[in-house]
Amino acid sequence: MSPDREFPADAIQDASQLRDWVLGGAKGPDAILGVGTEHEKIGFADIHGNPISFFGEKGINRLLEVIADKFGWNRLYDGGHLLALERNGASVTLEPGGQLELSGAVMQSAFGTKRELENHLHEVRVASRELGMEYMFVGMNPWHQPDDITWLPKPRYTVMKSYLPRRGPLAPWMMKTTGSIQANLDFRDEADAMEMLRIAALVSPLFTATFANSPITQGKRNGMASYRMAIWEDTDRDRCGTPAFMLDPHAEVMDYVQWVLDVPMFFIKRGDEYIDMAGASFRRFMQEGYEGHRATMDDWEIHISTAFPDVRLKTYVETRTTDVAKPDHIVALAALWKGIFYDRGARDAALALPLARNFKESEQLIHIARSEGLAGTFRDRRIRDLASELVEIAAEGLRRQNSPDGDESTLLACLRDDAGVIRAPGEQFLKDWERYQGAPEKLIPLWGIAKDA
Repeated sequence: MSPDREFPADAIQDASQLRDWVLGGAKGPDAILGVGTEHEKIGFADIHGNPISFFGEKGINRLLEVIADKFGWNRLYDGGHLLALERNGASVTLEPGGQLELSGAVMQSAFGTKRELENHLHEVRVASRELGMEYMFVGMNPWHQPDDITWLPKPRYTVMKSYLPRRGPLAPWMMKTTGSIQANLDFRDEADAMEMLRIAALVSPLFTATFANSPITQGKRNGMASYRMAIWEDTDRDRCGTPAFMLDPHAEVMDYVQWVLDVPMFFIKRGDEYIDMAGASFRRFMQEGYEGHRATMDDWEIHISTAFPDVRLKTYVETRTTDVAKPDHIVALAALWKGIFYDRGARDAALALPLARNFKESEQLIHIARSEGLAGTFRDRRIRDLASELVEIAAEGLRRQNSPDGDESTLLACLRDDAGVIRAPGEQFLKDWERYQGAPEKLIPLWGIAKDA
């Protein structure tokens, strides 16, 4: 760096700082590793499935107020609007179409995530009943298109709704009509983090198929097992998918950093002002600045959260390829990844599965999982059989971990039918859809939060 180049005290001066930020999350060799979940629920104004609104006496804004008042959450405002709640390491936030998201606290067992989820759903149930609102565990709004749903008045979404549709025609569908589950897991050191990324990149298509739950669009079959995941293919290829380096057993955290540096930005925030940076690379911003602004670690933390790969690395590992389903499935996702990631034997067994051998095969398997789900085949193996093997690998890993809360492998039971066959939730959703001819008054209670978790 030339001596006459001035930087603010908090400006980023070298990419190694970004690598160090990621590795600041490393827990070390002897730490107890935790697990957390995030999930999004599709909201409706009433039992008839009418689109939800943010404003009004029976809008999402009022729902957050009721939850905060009754259950002691701290209010978080953005752009003058109440848009999130925070309490004890967890948060309740909103997606662009009003989807209600719980970002859970870090737990030492999947049973901890189960207790947290049950408590959250109780609170939402109490508040939503008071307002006549409904929430549904399905990977995609089965009745509405994006234009039917009002945008959430969140400043960052002003940039996203302008930029992303220019990158992919299905971006509005992703933002306003979809719901997912995400599992968040700790890593011990750099090698641990990168092995977790590689395993997740290889096996995530099996998770996509196992949790597929978005087969209906605008009241009709869309022909996909997980249309939500297919939508990501036409959202923004510069920030989505599985980058090839993730499959490389020699990849390092700096490879991930270098990829994120070239992901187009959305914005930077200075005080309460959002400054549109859509399309610019963070690399160039870091090197040259923009209109007197220099890149800071706060900017990096925002930017890395706007990269949407199938598995994401921040100060922990995030898995992102599963449709939301009923509460038991939300807990099962946390247990599955914990069983695989936190046991050496389970990791080795997962890596030994006959999955993708290169980037081209990885792309093929991802496409099969999204389109055909568990009914698909890959290299002459049924996806359903491969998924069954993976679930058993995770179950064995959980049993070896010997959680003090009990046998976490029991939390995987919802993934199999009475005959022990792996079944995706979307298979049952289609049966219910046909039985009730798509009637919201029947389907919302079946797939909603009206009953206890």
